Amino acid sequence: MKIAILAERMLPGSIPKVTSAEARYLVKLGHDVEIVTIMEGGLHSDSYQFQEFLDGIKIRELSREFRMAKLLDFKLPFFAFLSGYHVLGPVLASHIIKNREYDLIIALNTVTALTAYQVYKRRNIPYVNYHWDPFSYIFTKVYASKLPGLVSSPLFRITSWFDRLIVENSVITISLSEDHATFLRSLTRKRDIEVVYLGCFPVEHLKEKRGDYLLAIDRWDRGNMPHILLDVLAKLEKKIPLIVAGFCSEKWIEESFLQLRDQKGLTSYVKWLGPVSETELEELYSHARAWLHPIEESSLSMPALEAAAHGCPIVMPRGTPLFRNEVNSFFPAEGDVEQYAQYVDRLVGDERLAWSMGCEAWKVAKQNSWESHAEQLCRILNERAQLPIYSK
Repeated sequence: MKIAILAERMLPGSIPKVTSAEARYLVKLGHDVEIVTIMEGGLHSDSYQFQEFLDGIKIRELSREFRMAKLLDFKLPFFAFLSGYHVLGPVLASHIIKNREYDLIIALNTVTALTAYQVYKRRNIPYVNYHWDPFSYIFTKVYASKLPGLVSSPLFRITSWFDRLIVENSVITISLSEDHATFLRSLTRKRDIEVVYLGCFPVEHLKEKRGDYLLAIDRWDRGNMPHILLDVLAKLEKKIPLIVAGFCSEKWIEESFLQLRDQKGLTSYVKWLGPVSETELEELYSHARAWLHPIEESSLSMPALEAAAHGCPIVMPRGTPLFRNEVNSFFPAEGDVEQYAQYVDRLVGDERLAWSMGCEAWKVAKQNSWESHAEQLCRILNERAQLPIYSK
């Protein structure tokens, strides 16, 4: 079977890990697999993430096959990440991809699934829909509060309609959260919506001690900014360094964070690293006292799972799937800085508690490797969607 794993652009972060893990496993099963991105750019072939994950995997960038593609590379006003590609990408892709050029498309997120849907309608290629975060969930969480009710209400109905459209036309829908899966089942007539969590690379052995710094790493954007962590740090009984790493979707997020850091008198305690290599990331996870996150994640947080894979306990508002409060993680109420600081204080003041909770998190991570993720996905496609892609 010829399979396309469809992504928006090969940006640094989770996309290279997800696409490469699934592509390599499907190739291992004897399939012809190609990673297809709508937009070119992102990772350079000399970059550490490309070399670590994508070397030897076939990659096709559709925008290189469209002469006027550069005209679409502009940001839409008001939105954190939407560009001209997101609006016109479905049309572009459905003209470039030929009839039955692929036997199956695996669309890696909700926005990309719109492109897969258009290709399905025009080229009759079935698609698997990775519904990571429903459109209506993203709209409610990030944008709805910034708009007047007269605008917000109809936009919510529109985003819900998009959710329904791409779910009901997919071969099968994959969710990263039981909460999202339940919501999508209530929204659509489709009931075969499966939960498949992302994977990680668990270390074989844990370090004997946790380190003496806190770590926050993610892809930072308007809906996920690390600023509240400064309030948490300011309230700690015992000050401990905080390292913040990861890519920023917009430069002003980093600038405003550093400005607030200095205003709070935390300059000597908080270090902004920005993007880090995979080797550096492994070292940061392995030695951190705890991994901190500023917001709730209804879907499984991939950095949380990666932290757990290195025995690092998790602190984040309201938690994330797979992990349990007071067992391998601490889940303060969202926006409750006081409670958040109390949880962090417990880990800062008791290294053995941090190590034991991290060990429990590591046990969870070992059950959710990338190999187990790919195997579960293939079984579901084989058994539930009757796609002949699993041979074991």
